[in-house]
Amino acid sequence: MEFIFIRHGQGEHLNDYPNRLNTPHLSFTEYGKFQVTSYENEIKIAMDVSLFKF
Repeated sequence: MEFIFIRHGQGEHLNDYPNRLNTPHLSFTEYGKFQVTSYENEIKIAMDVSLFKF
């Protein structure tokens, strides 16, 4: 079995740290959006949907 850990992109809560830590529903910073799209282009994972059947 293989485990892959993927960190999410930088969030807006880091722009005014620590004052925005409890603000709900923050989005990604522009840099965070860049990180996510670059991860998406670099990492291709074939999902076996049979693993999610109960």
